[in-house]
Amino acid sequence: MPEKPKVNPTASEFPGANSGVSERLRKVISTGKEDSPKLASGRFNCLKCCHFFVTWDTHFPRGCKLYKFKSSGLPSNTVFEATGAVCEYYKEKQNPQKK
Repeated sequence: MPEKPKVNPTASEFPGANSGVSERLRKVISTGKEDSPKLASGRFNCLKCCHFFVTWDTHFPRGCKLYKFKSSGLPSNTVFEATGAVCEYYKEKQNPQKK
């Protein structure tokens, strides 16, 4: 009888797990969970990212400082459409402490 495939492979069982995979992605692979805020589509909510910015361009009102582009939708969707991978550089904004 054939062996059942594992639902959540560990990082060592994932092909290429140790070759350039970020710590955040390694955690997702090993636990199947992630602490970062994601949308229902599985992509990040750029509004909470420190690289996100709003432009004055009415056709391309949102942008990403890290990738240096503007888009009509969320930049994380544009990154996914262009690369086929979820954005690896999401970093949550640090809110300044209130005095």
